[in-house]
Amino acid sequence: MTAPNSELIKRPDSAAFAAEAGRLLRDRHCEDVIILDVTGLSQVCDFVLISTGTSDRQMKSVAGEVADLGDELQF
Repeated sequence: MTAPNSELIKRPDSAAFAAEAGRLLRDRHCEDVIILDVTGLSQVCDFVLISTGTSDRQMKSVAGEVADLGDELQF
């Protein structure tokens, strides 16, 4: 089933979202930020973001911010 045209116009493409999420990780002092393009290889997602942090607390906080970014961008 395809999405209506109005929904496609409002949603950013997955590459733009992955890039913005990668910038967020970098800005929050995560290290080794990597964006893997798995388009066509995965049925679940187009991109995978991987990074390291200095503590569990930092990573939980950043994960929440990425989720908020997704909500904000209606992704």
